[in-house]
Order: sequence, then structure tokens, then C-alpha cells
Amino acid sequence: MRLRFLLVFPVLLALGAARTPMVERCADHDGDGRLAGRRCASAVDCDDRDRWTYTGARQRPDGKNNDCGHPSWPFLAGTNEFDDDQDGFDEVVGDCNDGDGSIHPNTEEICNGFDDDCNGFIDDGATCATACVVATLPAGSIRVTNDPALSGAPKMVWTGTEYGLVWEDLRAGNFGNEVFFTRLDRSGRKLVGDIRVTDAKGPSYEPQLVWTGAGFGVSWYVPFIQIFFNQIDPEGDLVGPSIPVTGSKDGYGTRVAWDGTNYAVTWLQVSAIEQSKVSFARFTGTGGYLGTTTLASGVSSGLENSPGIVFGGGSYAVVWVDERAGSRVLGFARIDRDATVLNEQFVTSGQSSPSQPRLFWTGADYGIFWQDSDAGAPQLRYARIDGAGNVLTPGHSVGITSANAIAWTGSEFGIVHTCGEGLCYSRRGVNGETIGNSAGLPGLSGAPRGAQLVWNGSGFGLVWTATAESQNDEIYFAGITCANGGGDPGGGDPGGGDPGGGDPGGGDPGGGDPGGGDPGGGDPGGGDPGGGDPGGGDPGGGDPGGGDPGGGDPGGGDPGGGEPGGGDTEVRSTDVV
Repeated sequence: MRLRFLLVFPVLLALGAARTPMVERCADHDGDGRLAGRRCASAVDCDDRDRWTYTGARQRPDGKNNDCGHPSWPFLAGTNEFDDDQDGFDEVVGDCNDGDGSIHPNTEEICNGFDDDCNGFIDDGATCATACVVATLPAGSIRVTNDPALSGAPKMVWTGTEYGLVWEDLRAGNFGNEVFFTRLDRSGRKLVGDIRVTDAKGPSYEPQLVWTGAGFGVSWYVPFIQIFFNQIDPEGDLVGPSIPVTGSKDGYGTRVAWDGTNYAVTWLQVSAIEQSKVSFARFTGTGGYLGTTTLASGVSSGLENSPGIVFGGGSYAVVWVDERAGSRVLGFARIDRDATVLNEQFVTSGQSSPSQPRLFWTGADYGIFWQDSDAGAPQLRYARIDGAGNVLTPGHSVGITSANAIAWTGSEFGIVHTCGEGLCYSRRGVNGETIGNSAGLPGLSGAPRGAQLVWNGSGFGLVWTATAESQNDEIYFAGITCANGGGDPGGGDPGGGDPGGGDPGGGDPGGGDPGGGDPGGGDPGGGDPGGGDPGGGDPGGGDPGGGDPGGGDPGGGDPGGGEPGGGDTEVRSTDVV
């Protein structure tokens, strides 16, 4: 019996070897530097036949599970190879907003303030007029908030049919400012009541808003606690509880953008005394946290230097004020959809003193405006950078002392700025060149604080903070109508200034008190070719530690009165801090 077993055993071994091939303990057949093998203890390659596939690899648009972490790829919602909005296009084939089924390649470009056909340009259809040759205020000002408590720091986006608006408000009487939301029609009339977004264990500051095509994304910060993010549906209801951003304790100065599939939030993260780092976090279209990246940048403290962010040309761009090298310069970085930093660079030299950068995507390039000074005189400067990060137009003055608000129309920049005793509207081209003369906006008096200008496809919405007759800071709105024929409006500045757009009278050099006034002034930190404000982000000013949400010198009187927005407050908060 023993002899028979000894004779049969080698045969069994041979049969087993034929049926189960020997597997190398550790091997790298595809040359990607990652080992594979079922018996390899250090294996990190789930497909040793493809050098682009291994644990931790960047997910590529090739229909494969490149990072070894998504077995169901590409049939996984929220990826660039999945048609999330079911319009027949995914991001790989050029859908620039996979959250909005009406936006995709080969569709008709309509005049709505968005890049409908995903060719990189806004409202470039044959019937669209994107130049605001003559700007007027036919209806004057409308008061949006009408509560005894202070209101301030408004941020507004255009959805294609209406505006979404967030702001800070003290009416809740909780621990300080809370964030509220409402919807406005094109004329600024409220469509819903005031909806409370936050209920934090501390004041909530600097709300930022972006439109995705299917809803809103909103970010804000609670001092000494965390940065938060949430979503609001098109009707104004919160989608779920607020999401804390990991690693954002002591962070402040948020901005938010949308890339067609995911959100990105930037902020300043305190890393040392009077020094902060620019941080960048991503969230899925359903609010899932995707992780945080910190840029190498060291920046000065102060909300007036909060980072701006836009998405365009297939990547995010971020701008900030940097003091790393012992001098004050403007920093710029490009970050891809996977949060990989593509490049960081300085846009200005140490000979200037930039502040309050505002970043825009024009459909082909990035445009940056910022406040600066020349021999002590304040001025607004501009630089143009291409999609790869190359400086096309170096920083130069645009002939305006300071800007209250700036927006991109699809073909030019519209700028609201102080001139003499009032406000003017000026136009600047893609290289910052002057187009026509400045025109007065007589329907507004004084210098609005924390102003923001939003293009709606045929005109602008202007929102700002001002002191009402009740001596409370409130939110106001004005619709700016554009005529695009009949030549140059002429007239120059009503205050007797430069007919090319200069501000001879000085005025507010920064659009709000950066040291303790309006905590959220200026244009929003968002704007992307697929949703939100197609403009960009004025980091604004403000006091991260509290104080008056409207901030600064009241500037005198009711800026125009008008019909109050009214409406009962709707408390729809699910925020848990």
C-alpha cells in the first residue's frame, strides 16, 4: 500500500501543476515599478498587464479601474466616464457640466450667462449680445432684507432663470451670525422667504455660493472651529446636514467652485502666527468629502487676501496674496480635478503691494484683477494668464482707482466703481484695455460695501450692503439693464474724472473695510463654465473674529429704498456642529 502511494503521488503533483500554474511570488511585468503576485506580500498592482493601473494611480478616462479602488469603474456615478445627468455625454467626450442635462456639446447656445454647448465660451451664439454698451438702472434699488437685526456679506449667483443669494444675519440671536438663503427673480423680487442655512455653535461667516445646474453649493467658516460645506436644492431646501471639512480647524476665508462633476472649496488655514496656508478640498456632486490638499504657499493673514478660485480649461485656478519671500506678491496655481497641483507661480514682483485679488475664467484664459498702489496712489491692476499658466498680459493699471464689483460678460469685463460722489460703470477688454467711456449709475448713491456684480445673459444683478434708515445694515439689489447698440454712451465720469474710466476722487480703495468691516465683500469665489457666476472671486474683506456683518462706515442713508423683500423666515436648518 505504501509503495502504491509513492508511485501515485508524483502523478498527482504533475496533474496539480498542470491545472494550477505556478505564480511568481513578486513580479513587475508591465514595468510600472509596482509589484504584483498572489503570494507577493508587497503587491500594489491589481493589473500587471497595464502600466497605468496600480494602487494609488490617477484615474484616467480609459474605462479601467486605474487606482485599483473602484471595481465597478466606469459604471460609478460621479466619475468622468459616467453620464451623471443622462444627456448622452460624459466628461470624457466633453460635457462641461455633467450635473445639468441641458449643457453638453452640440446643443444650442442660448443667451443665459452659461456655456451651453461646452465650447469654452459663454453666450457666443449668433443672437447673443455680451457687450454692455449702455448700462442703466431703470428700477433703482430694492431692499432685500427687512429684519431689525444686521445683515451683510451677500453672495449671489445666476441660475439661468433666477438668482440665488446667501448672506450673514444676526436675527437668529444664537451665537452670532448665521447664514441665510433666498431666491430672487431677475428684477430682485423675492421668490421665497429667508431660509436659514446654519445653526452653529458659534458665528458663521463669509458664505460662498455656486450653482451647478441642478442645485447650489455653499461654504462658510465658524471661527476656531471649522470650514463647512452644504448643498441647497433649486427650491431652497437643504439637501442634508452640513459637512465639516477635515483638517480645517482655525481656517477662514472660504471660496467655492464647481467643475461640472465635483465641488472645490479653498480657504486660508492658520499654520503659524500671522501666517496661513492655502488649502483646497473637494466634494462630490452628492456632497461626499474627497480629501484636502495644501499648497506650499505662505500667505498673509486677513480676509482681504482670501484665495479666489475658478474652474476653467479643464483645471482649477487659485489666486492669493503671498508673503513667503519677505515681500508681498500675488500667487497663482493650477490644480487638476484630482487635486494634483500642476504649477505654482508669482504673478507680481516684490515692488508692488497687491491685495484683494479677483479671479475670472474668460473661456480661453484667466483674468486677475487686484488692488495695488503706485507711489502711494491706489489703483486697480490686471493680468491675463493662459490655460497652461503662462502670463500673456503682465500686470498693469486699468485706469480705475478701485473697483466695487467686477463681472465677466462672455466678451468683456463690466466694472462698477466709485467716481466723484457716485458710482460709474466701465468696460474693460480681455487684455484689460479700456472700451468706451465710463457711464454714471445715478440710481445708486454712496459707495456700496461688499458689492457683487453678476451677469445674467443680458444685463447684471448688483447686490451690496448699506445702512438703511433704521441705521441697520441691510442687503440691497439693483438690476442693471444693458443696451448693446447705438454706440458709446459717452459722458465720462459724472464726478468730473477721467472719461476713460479713472476715479479722480479716490473713494473706497478696496470695497469695504478689510480690517473689521464687511466680512464678505466683493465678487464670489466661484464661477465656472458649467455653473454659478461665470465671473470670479473677490476675496473681500472682513473680521474673522466677529463684529458687524455689514461692517465699515455706513456711508450715509438708505441707498434707494424701494420695496422691501419681506417674507417670513423659513428655518430649514439641519446643521450640526
